[in-house]
Amino acid sequence: MKILSINNKKCNGCGLCIAECTANLFSMNGTKKAVHSDPVGWCTGCGHCIAVCP
Repeated sequence: MKILSINNKKCNGCGLCIAECTANLFSMNGTKKAVHSDPVGWCTGCGHCIAVCP
């Protein structure tokens, strides 16, 4: 299952998903919220980002 996005309304900006993603598909935007971007389909659906998200 591909990760479609992180819920920016619930994001607290901790950065755990950024640290955990082995494909480096997450970054912080200007409002200190995590942004998921996978333009070439590298997400394997491992779920590590979801598992660490508070």
